[in-house]
Amino acid sequence: MTASTYDEALRRLLVSEGGYTNHPSDPGGPTNFGITIYDYRKYVKPDATAADVRAMSVDQAKAIYRKRYWDAQRCDELPAGVDYSVFDYGVNSGVGRSGKVLRRVVGLPDNASVVTDQVLAYARVRDPKVLVAAICDERLAFLKSLKTWPVFGRGWGTRGAEVKAASLAMAGATQGVTPSPAPVPVAGTPPWLARMNAILGLYEFPGTADNPAIVGMAKACGGNIAKTYRHDATPWCALAVNYCLIASGLPGDDSLWALDFAKYGVRLKGAAVGAIATKTRDGGGHVFLVVGRTRDGRLVGRGGNQRDMVCDEVFDPSAITAYTWPKDYPQPAQAGFATLPIVEPAPKAKRDLALPPPTKLELPAKGIVPPPKAVKEVVTKGVPAGGAAGGLGFWDWVVVHPWETAGIALVGAGVIGGAVYALNRWHQARHEAPTPGLVPVAA
Repeated sequence: MTASTYDEALRRLLVSEGGYTNHPSDPGGPTNFGITIYDYRKYVKPDATAADVRAMSVDQAKAIYRKRYWDAQRCDELPAGVDYSVFDYGVNSGVGRSGKVLRRVVGLPDNASVVTDQVLAYARVRDPKVLVAAICDERLAFLKSLKTWPVFGRGWGTRGAEVKAASLAMAGATQGVTPSPAPVPVAGTPPWLARMNAILGLYEFPGTADNPAIVGMAKACGGNIAKTYRHDATPWCALAVNYCLIASGLPGDDSLWALDFAKYGVRLKGAAVGAIATKTRDGGGHVFLVVGRTRDGRLVGRGGNQRDMVCDEVFDPSAITAYTWPKDYPQPAQAGFATLPIVEPAPKAKRDLALPPPTKLELPAKGIVPPPKAVKEVVTKGVPAGGAAGGLGFWDWVVVHPWETAGIALVGAGVIGGAVYALNRWHQARHEAPTPGLVPVAA
């Protein structure tokens, strides 16, 4: 409804979408900041590759979101809260589906997805909080119907709950009501950092006694770590990072040597919240997770075996050997010391605790009906180019029969193009089909 709503909606959206990802189960294929390779080819570069998508700037993504999703759905003219719900739904599942769902919940025919003056008029005479709830509840029901729900459902469920809570807060604020939305940092905190947060205060026992929770982390890691780690007197900074990764559904590096993490996953250009930072020290190395920076320009790191416990310490950023990131998790939208939030190191307080249970990994993905495999291959990889695999005999025939070759090529292209078009139309109809049981919101 206002520019401030858009700014807040975009900020939350970028947190939810994260950076570059190319999960084999994600129908969107190569995706960065939530922009798929299909959208990038459509709006920026027709022959874009996965490498082009990876190199996309956040400003390019913002421009696409503003024009192709926010403005295209006339979100500035929708009631506050409804605008964010429709915007985020459109990004995650396509504006074709979000536009039709908006029409359905206000009681209009869904023979089109465009947001017209009539749609806006119907939306404005309905309680925005009820509209938000209807849109978000329908979205969750639709996502649960997808065959990719077992892979991405946990992340979709979290995102949907946060969008609903924030949208209700936006809608309520226009009516003098201020529900408490779920805080954005929950969505933006990488799961391995959230796990480190949960064991903050874990400490090694003095003398010959061992803290069973620290030894338990080694057992939870399995592999070489479980075989070799026996006592909490053994340096355990790499153990703590491995445990936080593995317990979050990500691979560790199966090593107790801190500096081995400099070769883990993918290397970032600079610091980012949740980045795995390695540094050298007398007699070896140290590894921890980045949580922010201090006002005087020092790095705040959270990790194990810092003063014999899991706590925050401050470090000289120039001493860092590498910042790395799990390759199977979307990379941060931006990296660099100046992009880190300014934080105060957490108070150092020992806690007796048991390890929390492991969790499943939440990965962002497009909430769409997966397209037929043939169509996805064409969209993500392009139409394969012909080669000289036929041998000299084939090419000799082509040279001698140019008109016949042209005719065969035209017929073949028409058949292939027609088949792809028909498959796309069938897929679009399935994707935008009504969710059973949807009841329109009364005025």
